[in-house]
Amino acid sequence: DKAFSSKGANVMKVLKNNDQNKTKKQKTILLEIHGGPPGIAKFESFIQNLRNITTSTGQPFFAFTLVRKPVSHAISYFKFFHLDCDKIWCERSNAQVLTEPNEKTFLNTFVPNRQSFFLNYLSAVEGMPREFYDHCAISKSIFEDMSKRLYGSMDWIGTTSALKSDTLPMLMHMLPVQTKNSREIKIVNKKVANEMEFEKNISNA
Repeated sequence: DKAFSSKGANVMKVLKNNDQNKTKKQKTILLEIHGGPPGIAKFESFIQNLRNITTSTGQPFFAFTLVRKPVSHAISYFKFFHLDCDKIWCERSNAQVLTEPNEKTFLNTFVPNRQSFFLNYLSAVEGMPREFYDHCAISKSIFEDMSKRLYGSMDWIGTTSALKSDTLPMLMHMLPVQTKNSREIKIVNKKVANEMEFEKNISNA
């Protein structure tokens, strides 16, 4: 709550400054919420408050998020949060670090609807007992409520697979970006891990 209040106060300060200096170059605020709680229920009200604050000063507001294909998300999560991961924010089974990238270890760490779990409750698992996945599993009613809140609070929901073809061109069009005589933007994710053998069987299943 304190973090959200602080962000809201900072946004309000810039918006008021924009409103008082309409003849000068306006500032564009890019606010990213990434990692940690809260879930979509509290996040929805924060987005709506920001929308009300922004539109009350006659300035545009746009909220968007990205989702990922379930299999792609599960494999990526396994590589980053399980495999050879000994950081405090890693997930562990029996306090052991997984070192064998095979289908068995992947399936042992797999959690159904994990992406929905993060959207509904939190987006980081540091310090979270793994049993919480079972105690707070995503039911059909929870998923429907979460989806309703997500669609109701966002102006755009894109996918990571179509990031280059859909979401980024849209943002380039909306934001005050100088495109004349500029080079083509190349999107390179330097954190992409090499494909492992077990992935081929899962992707083709």
